Amino acid sequence: MMIAIRIGGLVGVREKQERTMETLMLRRKYNCIILPKEEIYKLNTVREMLSFGEVSDETLKQILIARAVKANKPISNADEVIKGLNSGKSLKEMGLRPYLKLHPPRGGFKKSTKLPYPQGILGNNNEIEKLVKKML
Repeated sequence: MMIAIRIGGLVGVREKQERTMETLMLRRKYNCIILPKEEIYKLNTVREMLSFGEVSDETLKQILIARAVKANKPISNADEVIKGLNSGKSLKEMGLRPYLKLHPPRGGFKKSTKLPYPQGILGNNNEIEKLVKKML
């Protein structure tokens, strides 16, 4: 599974990027979505505003336990949600909020928030799991 976190803010965003963020349900900073690997093409137009990458099922379970909400209450069975995500369902189809709200990273960003991955954190980030754990 892939996770995408909005890092860029709301000011000075081009209209096409803003519409793409609306369709991805990433309306605010530090919101994230979970999507299958096959749908990475959706992130191409907004890759300079997102940090995204592949996460393991263990990290995904921690994220869901900490942040997933169903009818304004935390979920109780993250394993069933992960099985549903792996079978092709979305969070919305399982009755959960389609995006997850995260904190700003505790301890701050260790790299630039304006440069792509090797120098910064934007784009396809191989260290996304460390970033997500700091934001829980």
